[in-house]
Amino acid sequence: MHRGGDNFVLGTYDKKVLWFDMDMSGDKPYKSLKYQSKAIRDVQYSPKWPLFASASDDGTVNVFYG
Repeated sequence: MHRGGDNFVLGTYDKKVLWFDMDMSGDKPYKSLKYQSKAIRDVQYSPKWPLFASASDDGTVNVFYG
């Protein structure tokens, strides 16, 4: 969950990163991102910049601006 409390990012075992923006719609993801070929193990927000990252079992880390 973002420290502001209105956004959170969820990594799934079916290779998706789901971005929920509570201001836009609370029950459906604002964005569904699928850039990795295996399960997402971790997602993190940057404490300083408007960035978040996802790490996957395929050995990749993707950094997103959001």
